[in-house]
Amino acid sequence: MKPEHDQPAAAGNRRLVDNIYKRENQEQAELLRVYRRLYDMKEPDGRDEGLQFGVLRPSEALNAHREEVREVIAGYDVVNPRVFGSVLRGTDTVQSDLNILVEPGLSASLLDIAEMQARLKCVLNVRVDVVTPNALPESCRDDVLNDAEPV
Repeated sequence: MKPEHDQPAAAGNRRLVDNIYKRENQEQAELLRVYRRLYDMKEPDGRDEGLQFGVLRPSEALNAHREEVREVIAGYDVVNPRVFGSVLRGTDTVQSDLNILVEPGLSASLLDIAEMQARLKCVLNVRVDVVTPNALPESCRDDVLNDAEPV
């Protein structure tokens, strides 16, 4: 039997999580405004207001803007861009991020990877995480490398 105090705690936890997502949306929207000014980019519909994460599932955003994603990635010294994680498994939600695995070329830097990630966020308006094989935890590296599929 659960103690009575568990239900209010669960409701309080839910409010806390909701507040975190709200604050994260505000922070991400502000970062996107900065990135868009830097790169002179607009939202896919041409507007530069009302930015909010959590509207589309990352898989939906990727499917709608796959060619633009490929163009952004092609602008960097990386090869073999692949998708892994919840998007690949078909279990992504509006709170999920898009996980992209790339193999860096000789001239690729960490700043290049970070810039690519920022530009992909601008294009897709979803959370994006770009990683290299060496950045993956050793415990799951082989599984990700074997399962990841081309963008």
